[in-house]
Amino acid sequence: MSWPLVVGLGSHHGDDQAGWLVVARLRERNFPEASLACLQHPAELLDMIESGQKLVISDACSGNGDPGAIHCGIWRPAILAQQRNSESEGCLRWVDDDAVIERPRKGSHDLSLFDVMELGYSLNGFPDSTEIWTVEGTAWIPGTNPSASIHLAAARVADLIWEKCRHA
Repeated sequence: MSWPLVVGLGSHHGDDQAGWLVVARLRERNFPEASLACLQHPAELLDMIESGQKLVISDACSGNGDPGAIHCGIWRPAILAQQRNSESEGCLRWVDDDAVIERPRKGSHDLSLFDVMELGYSLNGFPDSTEIWTVEGTAWIPGTNPSASIHLAAARVADLIWEKCRHA
């Protein structure tokens, strides 16, 4: 069985820990440790992903639904032009289950997840599609714990990823 690399993005800012909680739950389910990573910045992906490797990303988001809402979609290089021309600012948006850009570029130190994925793909290092799971958060205060809805939703996301990978 070929396990995907599952990456949880996050920080110590309350609900932003959703991606890390997904990875923690997968560890509890005995997902292969070599296929799990918790990162603080999307740019760290560039050092981790190998060509041809399946990639699943989990992260927190805001502005797409009620607290604890789960979103899943696929990022494909085919929608890069659409992403570049998007007027969207803020969080991840979903269009027909495709992940669409979260915000325009501001500089090399402010690379968004999609900037990193586009760069990785152009360097032949990213897969042709990436599964992205997000959990809707509301509290982003540094040093605080995630809300109960984030804990529940992250556990659900991890269980869904586990079941999908286990039967692949």
